[in-house]
Amino acid sequence: MNNNIKITKKLIRKFYFLGCVFLYIFLFLSLCFSLSLLTGCASVIEAYPDRVQPAKDKLNQADYSSAIKKIQALQSDNNTQLIGLELGRTYQLAGQYAQSQQQYDQVLTQVRVDQEKAKIEVSRLLSQSGALLINPQAVSYRLMPYEVVYLLGYQALNELGENDPSNALVYLRQAYEEQQYIESEQAKEMLLADQKSQKEGWKFNPADHAKEFNATMTAASHIKNGFENAWVYYLTALVNFSQGNNNDAFVAIKQALSVAPENPTVRNLLLDILVQRGGDLTQLNQYLKNFGLTQAPSIPEKSGLVVFMYEQGWVPEMQTVRVPIPLVIGVNQPQIQWISFPVYQAPEATMTPLSIQIGSQLNSSSNQTAVLLNVYDLAAKNLKDRYPLIFVQAVLSALAKAAVTASLSSSNNQNADALFSLAGSLYGAVMSNADCRSWLTLPRDEQIWQEFVPAGNYPVQLSNFGKTQTVSIKVLGNQVTLIWVVQSEDSSDFKARVFNF
Repeated sequence: MNNNIKITKKLIRKFYFLGCVFLYIFLFLSLCFSLSLLTGCASVIEAYPDRVQPAKDKLNQADYSSAIKKIQALQSDNNTQLIGLELGRTYQLAGQYAQSQQQYDQVLTQVRVDQEKAKIEVSRLLSQSGALLINPQAVSYRLMPYEVVYLLGYQALNELGENDPSNALVYLRQAYEEQQYIESEQAKEMLLADQKSQKEGWKFNPADHAKEFNATMTAASHIKNGFENAWVYYLTALVNFSQGNNNDAFVAIKQALSVAPENPTVRNLLLDILVQRGGDLTQLNQYLKNFGLTQAPSIPEKSGLVVFMYEQGWVPEMQTVRVPIPLVIGVNQPQIQWISFPVYQAPEATMTPLSIQIGSQLNSSSNQTAVLLNVYDLAAKNLKDRYPLIFVQAVLSALAKAAVTASLSSSNNQNADALFSLAGSLYGAVMSNADCRSWLTLPRDEQIWQEFVPAGNYPVQLSNFGKTQTVSIKVLGNQVTLIWVVQSEDSSDFKARVFNF
C-alpha cells in the first residue's frame, strides 16, 4: 500500500513538473509569436514582397491613384525608407514629379543620417546581442547601395520632368559621388565580416550550395560590381551634352562605356560628344578604330537628339532558402544549424527590345532599343557581395538562440531537455526568416536608343510584346527630346512621357 502511495506521489510530481514545462513552453512560444507579429516575421504574416504586390498590380493597370493609396497604407517604422521609395516611384510613374521629389528627398535625408552612423551600425551588427534574437525584418531597413544610386538618378529624372536640367545635374553629381563612397565603405563592411568569420572559424561558400544559390551567383557574374549604374552614367552624359558641358559629358560617357561596352547608343553618344567638343582628333580616331568604324558621325544642322529610355518589367523579388551550416555551440562538437539566406530566382520573362518608328521611317532593327542595364543582375551582385555580412549576422543570431535554449534546459531531466530543445527549434524556425526586403518598383532592365532627327512634330509608333502604341513628340533643333517609356509587365500598355531640354 505504501509502495503504491509512493509511486502515485512520484507520478503526480512528474506530471506536475511536465505540466509546468509544457506551460512554460506554451508561454515562451506565445511570446515568440507576439514578437513575430511585431517584427513582421514572414512565416506569420505577409512578407514585404507580398504586401507590395497589390500596389504593383494597380501600377500594371496604370491605376496610379489606387496604387498610391495601397502603398500609403503600408507605412511602418521598420520600412519607412523603403515605402518612401515605392511611393516616390509611384508618384513618378504617375507624372506627379513634385510629389515624387518630396518623397525621395525625405528618404535621402534619412540615408545621409544612416551613413553618418554607419561605422557604429556595422559594429553593432557584428556583435552578439539580444537584438539578434529578433527577426531581421524588425531592424529598420537600410537602403542597399544600388538603391541609393537609383534614388539620386530618379530625382534627376524628376527634375527633367520639371524642365530643370541644372538641378538634374546636381543630383547626378551626387550619384557619382555616392558610387565613389559606396566603393570604399562597402569594402570596409565586407572586410570586417570576413575577419569575424576567420577569427571564429565559421565557413560559408555559396558555391557549396549550388542548387540554392545558382541563379543569384550566375546573375551576379554578369557585372563587375553591385553599385555602378550605367543608366545613371548615360543620363549624366546626356544632360551635360544638352547643356554644352562636353568635358563633363565625356567623363560620364566613358564611365558608361566601361560598364556597358557593347551598347551601341553609349558608343554613339561618346562619338557625338567628341565631335561636338572638337579639338584634337586623336581621341576621336582612336575610338573610331576601337569601334570598328571608318568615319566620325555628323550632327545635322537644325536637328535634335531624340533619345528613348525604355524600362521593362519589375525587378524580381528575393526569396528565402535555408542551408545547413556546421557550428560549434559551447564546448560541444559541431552541430548542424539551418541558416536562412535571401536569394534571387531566375526571372521567367526575357528582355526584348522596344521597336521604334518615327514618322514615315520604316521599322528596322536599327530602330530598336538595346539593354543598357540589367537591374536584376545589379541587385543580384549587390546581394552576393553582402553574403559575408548576412552570414555573420545569421550565425550570431543562431548562436544567441542556441544559448537561450541551453539556458532554459537546466533541469537535468531528459524529457524536459527534449521539450526545451523542441521549443528552441520552433523559436528558431519562427524567428530566422531571411530579410527579403528590397525596392520592388524598380524596373527589370533599362534600354536605350538615340538618333538625330530634323526639327518638327512626329508621330512615334512603339511596339513590343504584341502591343503597339503611338505617341506624339516635338523635336527642337539643338535640343534633346527624351521619351521615357515604361512597360511594367509584358501584357501592360506603354506609358510614355516626353521631356525637352
